[in-house]
Amino acid sequence: MITTRDLEIFKKLHSYGMLSTKQVNELVFSSIAITTVLRRLRLLETGSYVKRILGLESQDVLWVLTEKGASKIGLEVPKKNWSKSMLEHDFKLLQLRLRMEGCGIARSWKPEHEIRSMIFKQSGYRGAKEKLIPDGLMSVEVNDRMESISVEMELTLKNSTRYDQTFRRYAGKENIHAIWYVAPTEGILNQVFRRWKKTKELYRIPNLYLSLLGEVTSDPLRARLMGEKSFQIERAWTAHLPAQRVSKESSIQEHRKTDLSSEDHTPIEENVA
Repeated sequence: MITTRDLEIFKKLHSYGMLSTKQVNELVFSSIAITTVLRRLRLLETGSYVKRILGLESQDVLWVLTEKGASKIGLEVPKKNWSKSMLEHDFKLLQLRLRMEGCGIARSWKPEHEIRSMIFKQSGYRGAKEKLIPDGLMSVEVNDRMESISVEMELTLKNSTRYDQTFRRYAGKENIHAIWYVAPTEGILNQVFRRWKKTKELYRIPNLYLSLLGEVTSDPLRARLMGEKSFQIERAWTAHLPAQRVSKESSIQEHRKTDLSSEDHTPIEENVA
């Protein structure tokens, strides 16, 4: 028998694409023993409502929605194929999203597979190959305005040509307030910053923010946003508790498309270069 809580699991898996056992516990069960959560997930797996994915360095078990599970909530499977080579990247990106939502910074988040699906429907496979598809699009509040932040998770260093091509695709994207690169090392961030600065000399591209993955996952509000200027996330993007989001939503809707520059933020005297 499918319970109300099972349906909530299906909705969360549809929203996030995949979740670990611990994340399912935190989002749906709340303070129930992890063994109980795992037992229920295994029953849903036996019924072909969910399936597990293995392959993370941490050995965590990931759960994804099946077509049968999606049908129970009247939706389609958000993503059918999960690349083993990209699993670690996708999971860390998920952790980033949960941290930003949990601290009240991310007001909405559109994941890469949703963006890709939308572009494929509009442009077809051939046309989509040349389109800009970030790892995610996050909506944040900046000085009472809603802004779109393009999120890029960078776990390994790419060559200069790859970054140059990516930044050129951002040229003229007036609806993107900033590009936010999150990486595990300063070396990667420095290379990204250099290529962005080089491309900016030739094209009109959005602002660039750079953050260390460890800082964001451990303390997102105090993590640094670095670039031409540096400041803490809590000083650049407004954090909202659920009650605050409801009270301010109507007052900020009209500002969703407005651009801001780095001068609108209070900087910390620190640069990445």
